[in-house]
Amino acid sequence: MTPEIDPQLRAAAVGDRTSLNVLFGLPDDQKATIIVAGDGKPLGFDLVGTAGLLPHLPPDRFKTYLVYLGPGRTQPLRLGPGPLLNHIGDADVCAVALKQAAQITGSVDRPCFNHPRAVAKSTRDEVSRLFAGIPGLIVPKTVRVRERDPMDVRKILDRAGFAYPVLVRIAGSHLGMNLIRVDTPDGLDAISGLDRTDQASLYVTEFFNFVSPDKRHRKFRVVVIGEDIFLRHCIIAEHWMIHRNDRASNTEEAERATFTTFDREWKGHLQPIFREMGARLGLDYFGVDCNIDDAGMVLLFEANPCMNILANTSRSPNMWDGPIADIKEALEQRLATPATWRHFNSRTTA
Repeated sequence: MTPEIDPQLRAAAVGDRTSLNVLFGLPDDQKATIIVAGDGKPLGFDLVGTAGLLPHLPPDRFKTYLVYLGPGRTQPLRLGPGPLLNHIGDADVCAVALKQAAQITGSVDRPCFNHPRAVAKSTRDEVSRLFAGIPGLIVPKTVRVRERDPMDVRKILDRAGFAYPVLVRIAGSHLGMNLIRVDTPDGLDAISGLDRTDQASLYVTEFFNFVSPDKRHRKFRVVVIGEDIFLRHCIIAEHWMIHRNDRASNTEEAERATFTTFDREWKGHLQPIFREMGARLGLDYFGVDCNIDDAGMVLLFEANPCMNILANTSRSPNMWDGPIADIKEALEQRLATPATWRHFNSRTTA
């Protein structure tokens, strides 16, 4: 049964634009990367821990009111008309802002897209726990470790029954930074070399070999929007640590063919797996990095709303133009219809 839209929300949708209050989070360390032109003039800034939606919302379709959250916030809360869009995507990087966002959603009777309590469940260790037992999904064991001594870490992993190799990373780090692979228990001494602050925790994850029959490694990024899924890309690389710039040479046609295979042959089998992920997390929109083997088995790497999905970093025309356009249209349609959101009543438990 579709909930009735209250007068305030109906008024917010009058005309051609939907009003959204964007809860925008600043990182706990209050640091940002400033983007400058060749002449030194600032072009903008990049904040880690955000969902990356705001720059891609068309102003002719959405009217946005920004609410800045984070350490040191003292301003009184002022919301515009309409529902809430939680733009905070990383619970490790923006813990303070996420807590403030949860307080806001608990104090107003408005729908919230990507509820902050749902984002709080997208940490690597919590995702590992939540997704355990989903048919068709391999979920590597993951724990959060606060201990600093390698021997203490080894004891924790022994008690938890971890198999080696393991990946060890500092919580909140991305793009392969502050990440090491440890092949044996004796190799845990290497964690002392990670650039770790006094407060930073570690994530330790069992490593699964996902090499394909052609001796290459594939990382799929699948986007979940409500009940639907989209393939954002499939990077084919020569090694297991895969990022945007790691595409192996002469793999463009293979990646292009994967889009067709995904839509025509795999989607029907895969959709229930990713839908269950969304149901357990309670998120309206997020990305899943994973490997998908020839039998359709999914090996999870990570799942969260803090991924580069909407930005096309290659010159158009390219193979990603169409998939990104489809993702944007599905996202905009979802944002424009709050009655379809998982948390139409933001006060309900996420």
